[in-house]
Amino acid sequence: MDFLTPLSYITDLVGKIGGVLSKRPRLSVEIIRFRPDSKDKRWIFRASVINRGPLAADGCEGYWSLFNPQLQEISAGTGVFWAPQSDDDYDFENRTFRTARLEYNERRFCWAEMELIAKSENGSEMHFFPYDGSVGPHTFAIVIEYCQFKAFDFVVINVPCRFTSSCQFDEVSDSIQWGQPGGLRGMLHRFKVRKHIVNVDYHEYMRPT
Repeated sequence: MDFLTPLSYITDLVGKIGGVLSKRPRLSVEIIRFRPDSKDKRWIFRASVINRGPLAADGCEGYWSLFNPQLQEISAGTGVFWAPQSDDDYDFENRTFRTARLEYNERRFCWAEMELIAKSENGSEMHFFPYDGSVGPHTFAIVIEYCQFKAFDFVVINVPCRFTSSCQFDEVSDSIQWGQPGGLRGMLHRFKVRKHIVNVDYHEYMRPT
């Protein structure tokens, strides 16, 4: 599934203007694709990242966050990886590249994986999806930290009913609706998500439900 909305174009335009006016690196993130992976019980997101600022962005590292309908964070993870520079049709499998350097006006691609059920080191289950939790519009965000700055993009996940961890992956994945709010509503939503993201230190950060 591809995510292409008017809000994406507005965000890109704002990023270009801000990049021209700034005296620092300024990343613009856009989630452009989603696919389910029933074999490994995970959702995979592909994002485009471009540096609009006049300076290079060093140590770009990615994280993801999931928020409930009240925009309270309920889970987060470090599973964001960069595609090799030579690969623009990435298969979302290589976990070698955790950090990247982006020069001025350079575009790179990264992918994020959200495992619905993962195993901890002691063998117990960690639930990143809101099983037995709230229903309604949840927000999934990819966050890129670079220097002392952050950039992000998000999609809204509509959870139509309560699921349990015993539900089949396809049952959950096929019931979920994905999208990005547009217009003023989308801009306000982005502002609310940003208020949380700017205050979190995502380095080695993970919060399962």
